[in-house]
Parts: sequence; C-alpha cells; structure tokens
Amino acid sequence: MKHYKVLESSKKFPRRWESRLKSKRFPFTREVLQKYLLIIALILFMSCKKINESPMGCVVTVLECVERLNPDIVWNNLSEETQKYFNSLGEKQRRSGKGAMEYEIKKIQRLRAVNKDFRLEESKTNPEIIIIKHTNSETIFEIETVKEGKGYKIRNADSFQKLLSAITLEKDVKDGY
Repeated sequence: MKHYKVLESSKKFPRRWESRLKSKRFPFTREVLQKYLLIIALILFMSCKKINESPMGCVVTVLECVERLNPDIVWNNLSEETQKYFNSLGEKQRRSGKGAMEYEIKKIQRLRAVNKDFRLEESKTNPEIIIIKHTNSETIFEIETVKEGKGYKIRNADSFQKLLSAITLEKDVKDGY
C-alpha cells in the first residue's frame, strides 16, 4: 500500500492529484466544485416540502396510514383537540388515547379505493376543508383541518370520524369488549 504525503497548502490532495487539477481535462478547482455542490444542495433542500404543509397533504397522509395500519403517523396528524377526545374515550375503554384510535381504525374490514370509489377535492370557499365525494352515491363528507405548528392536522374528532366513514366499505360492528 502506497502512502501519499499530504500537501501543506490549503489543498489537501496528494501530489499526484496536483497535476490533474491543473490539467485541461479537469478545469475546476476544489473551491469551485465545493461552491457548485453547495448551490445544488441548497436548491434540493429548499425544493423539498413536507406533505403536511397543506390540508390535502394531511388528509392524504392519514388515508395512507389508515390503509397501512400505521397508527403512530395517524396520531401525529391529529390536532390536540382530537387527541384529547381519544384520550377521554380511552379512559372509558381502559386504553390509551392512541389505543382507542387504533381500535376505531381496526374496526374497518375493507376500504374504498381512491379515484374508483371516492375523490378528494379542496373546498372552494375554505381552503382548510377537504371534501370527499363518493363517485356512485355522490355523498359528500367535509373534513376540517387546522394549522398547528409547522403543518396541518385533522381539526376535531367529528372530522376524523367522517374521514373514517368516508373510506370504509365494510365495518365490524361489535361494541367494546
């Protein structure tokens, strides 16, 4: 194994790279490459946007996580008011609030298909309301969202129940324990 001596100048390249940096095949210096990489990284970082920064993104995230049975992300997309509701419901059922919400989700046996059975639209009057329309029956469900912190969340328990009933095709109807 060959050991290369590091240059004492600001460039930390081995001596064999010194001639390549000055050649015509490789016209950029290290500083210029660093600037270009920094600019590219900034552009990529600024163009990335969290999906929860819009009401539609919040509802889509909740729909996707209900479908995948991922209660952690669903719980994080509920407002404080909705979480308090599920915490009080959980106390009655001797569960945690998250457990009560999970129980509501697990009651669903079959889900409707997006764009086949229902469509999502933004309200024309209030941008924080997402409308779910069933394609066959033209039933309309209005899901309210609210901006909390950095992103949007489902506003209240009524909106969450509407969301679940809008996407439910078949539900298990047993009560409690």
